[in-house]
Amino acid sequence: MSEIDWDDDLSVGVPSIDDQHKQLIALTNSLFQAILEGRGFVVLMDILNELAEYAVTHFDYEEKLMKAYGYPEAELKAHICEHDALKEQVAEYIEKCTAHEVALDVKVFNFLRDWTTDHLIETDMKYKRFFYERGVE
Repeated sequence: MSEIDWDDDLSVGVPSIDDQHKQLIALTNSLFQAILEGRGFVVLMDILNELAEYAVTHFDYEEKLMKAYGYPEAELKAHICEHDALKEQVAEYIEKCTAHEVALDVKVFNFLRDWTTDHLIETDMKYKRFFYERGVE
């Protein structure tokens, strides 16, 4: 188990989106640090709630930018589906956390780490060139 390290390979070339991605990574890493300190379950609900709110803000921003620049409809729909899946999973984890499911902190961290890195590397990179060619900053 390890935290996510930001590097240029994760950059989509749009500073505002990269900054938002860094914030999502920082939120995920804060759960990792809390787990190492033995307080993962204590902070889990706060992190999940913050993630739920921030994900909506970030996803809306990203999706509006994609629409504004004419990102291909099929790609946009697939991208939105991934965003929706994360929001649904976070909502499910919030329910489980409310029910005091044990050892959820490590499970949530592993899910967030894997989803975030996979989404950035595989899905968000698909629009990197698209935005670059249109001069999106």
